[in-house]
Amino acid sequence: MSDDTQQNPLIANAIENPDVPKIYFNGFVTGTTTADVVLILQNNGRPCAVLQSSHTNAKTLAIALTQLIHGVEEQASVTFPTSMDLANSRPGSGE
Repeated sequence: MSDDTQQNPLIANAIENPDVPKIYFNGFVTGTTTADVVLILQNNGRPCAVLQSSHTNAKTLAIALTQLIHGVEEQASVTFPTSMDLANSRPGSGE
């Protein structure tokens, strides 16, 4: 666990609690309705979980994740590529 994780009891308790599902995903598909955002988490192209949220919570999550990743990148002096960056860097991708 990272230092930030160890300092936040809610995160540490959730990670250690066997009753809280742990889901790894390496892909996702997004969708929206007039009322909600839907996020299909995928593992090797197969759905492994469905998350539904209000637009407000989804936007807040997007901002929080962006801030989290930017902080890690700044601290480590690296820039993580996105999945789109990786897909565009493949031979024959047009770039």
